[in-house]
Amino acid sequence: MNDAPSIGPVRRYGAYTLVKKLATGGMAEIWLARQRGLAGFNRFVVIKKILAHLAEQKTFREMFLDEARTCAALSHPNIVQVYDLGRVESSYFIAMEFIAGENLAAIAWRGMKRSRPFPPFYAARVIADACKALHYAHHLKGTDGRPLHIVHRDISPQNVLVTYEGEVKIVDFGIAKAASKSEQTKTGMLKGKFSYMSPEQCLGAGVDMRSDIFALGILLYELCTGKRLFKHESELMILEMITKRSVVAPSQVAPGISAGLEDIIMRALEKDPRRRFQNAQQMQFALEEYLRNEGHQAANADVAAYMRGLFADKIEEKRQLREIASREDFEALYVDQATDHDIEGHRVVVRGLAHGATVGQGTATGTMLPDHLGAEPSPGRTPGSYPPSNPGPHPGSYPPGYLPQEVLPADSSGWVAPLVIAGALVVIMVASFILFQQVNHVPETAYASPAAALPPSEQGDGRSSAGPVPTGKLTLKSNPRGAIIYLDGQPMHVRAGELARTPSDLSVLQYGQRYHIRLVKEGYEPFETAVVLSEDNEAVRTLSPTLKARPGWVVAEVRDGGHHARDVRIYFDGEDVGLGPRVRVKQPGFRRIRVKAALAAMVCSAEPAEPMVRPDQTVYTQITCEKTRPSRRRRAERKRTRIARRPNPGRSAPKTAECVTDPDLPMGKVTISTVPHATIYWKGRAIGESPLAGYKLPSGCIELTAKHPEQGLSKRFEVVVVPNTVRVYKNVPLK
Repeated sequence: MNDAPSIGPVRRYGAYTLVKKLATGGMAEIWLARQRGLAGFNRFVVIKKILAHLAEQKTFREMFLDEARTCAALSHPNIVQVYDLGRVESSYFIAMEFIAGENLAAIAWRGMKRSRPFPPFYAARVIADACKALHYAHHLKGTDGRPLHIVHRDISPQNVLVTYEGEVKIVDFGIAKAASKSEQTKTGMLKGKFSYMSPEQCLGAGVDMRSDIFALGILLYELCTGKRLFKHESELMILEMITKRSVVAPSQVAPGISAGLEDIIMRALEKDPRRRFQNAQQMQFALEEYLRNEGHQAANADVAAYMRGLFADKIEEKRQLREIASREDFEALYVDQATDHDIEGHRVVVRGLAHGATVGQGTATGTMLPDHLGAEPSPGRTPGSYPPSNPGPHPGSYPPGYLPQEVLPADSSGWVAPLVIAGALVVIMVASFILFQQVNHVPETAYASPAAALPPSEQGDGRSSAGPVPTGKLTLKSNPRGAIIYLDGQPMHVRAGELARTPSDLSVLQYGQRYHIRLVKEGYEPFETAVVLSEDNEAVRTLSPTLKARPGWVVAEVRDGGHHARDVRIYFDGEDVGLGPRVRVKQPGFRRIRVKAALAAMVCSAEPAEPMVRPDQTVYTQITCEKTRPSRRRRAERKRTRIARRPNPGRSAPKTAECVTDPDLPMGKVTISTVPHATIYWKGRAIGESPLAGYKLPSGCIELTAKHPEQGLSKRFEVVVVPNTVRVYKNVPLK
């Protein structure tokens, strides 16, 4: 079974058998484990085990136990259930429900990759179910009848799971704030993922259930638009965006978002907690009403059908994993029966040798199976496989670079023992090499073995006697994404032969080795550089070049200009590029060029007016000059002139019949500041807080309202919106 999922390292852990390491976080390791009992009892669970170096610290130990106590109190269909809290020697662990599904990050990523984005009404269904779980947790009471005041505080795509049956599960109340916690969060301490924090959480102020509602609003916004809401390389800038900047309405980011759904999203994202939904149940009811009013079929069964279509391969992969781990002889085949060697927390298995057995077969660590946290599988690892019912040497069952040799019967001559010891040493070295791969592994990894990076004359036969070589990892990004990665002239591949593209990681690069990196993307100039990783600099290095688009040609031709064609002045993006009747100019690729023309006593227009420049291609635009304007264009021009001459409506100028909105005209923008700062409303809906910069509105006279509830101030005023123009209204006074 060459396509079977990999497992390991396998070992016993108290009453459990650890089947596969799924992830390592900042405080704990996550394992898939099997729990067995009497009369064939068999259950798969997820073990969350505190890291060894943190188990000795009382603070971390208390935080871990706090999480267990908080989670154990929660029992809801939409919350991952905690089964057990225990300790094996000095190691603390939590045993929790195993979820066969994916998280929202993995769903959105694969949906985008396969051109099957998550529909907005499915997003509404998922967030409505998440609201049920949070409303339960927020209002849970202890055994003494007093509220526990639980707040999740880390609602993010990784912590909201969707099972293959369409059910929603919230996981990881690890930083939840509850009245029973022994380690309360200190004032000013930030916990959680920055891009999904509420404004009050960013400011280090006290948080309540409305903080989780803001995070749900972010998730709903991103699921519906397919775009990150608060994204920046600087964490400080993310905090600035969350606390101060206005949120662009989702309908302006992506089509197909109805006004009803947009209102729910924008209310959840109010910066003032008093203007949000006051509890998760209110948001749930609003989403349910939206689904009813829109007539959308968004039951859990519909979500399940979407999941099965998108993750058919993952469902089969996890089924195979559970099938193999459920075998009666699983532990006999995979768990050490003779000698255990602990290498930095990983166990290398050396089996008792017998005729036909394999050495080190259970230690190969292949492609990481997507864990219950739903991370997208990481391409680039060497696929592992499982042994047949009668285990024996077969292709694909050994670690990379390991060459199996015939194992002799136990009654052979006296040199068998040295051979066994030598084999064990080989296994240890190979496992150490694999360990370096695993430590350096993140999603989207293009695997580059050290030997493959060497010239052919320096490559060996796949065996090594010097042990693992110090290695590092190179993270490759590009703007735009999707560039093919070449290492020393050879294209890199991920799983199933797919070409590695940015963003990806090149793992296991030797220190001191010079590597030539080349990024190639169609329509862009290749990017090339050389890198050398060393012990003197960081083992993890990032390259993030901006690729330069290849240029194209724009040709503007004057037609119907008669003998005046040669006098037509042509402009590209406001720059004079010459006279007609024809100009040809090289322009940067992948951008639109605004084409205009001018001729005395005539009106000129271009078609298309903003052609898209394609790399290495020629695009044409036709210029027409006319003595008179068409009647509709003349009326529109007169209307624009009247609007432009209106007095400043920020001074409460009266509305006239001439100043009305006209959907046939292009939209304009307004920038508004008020004294004091206030929330700006249009048609009863909040559009942002002052100063409001460059907000797009229909052309004409628009009536707005500015409100400052704390001071009881409110003002209605008019703004004049001019097509394709930004009008500025400074210091509009509130009374």
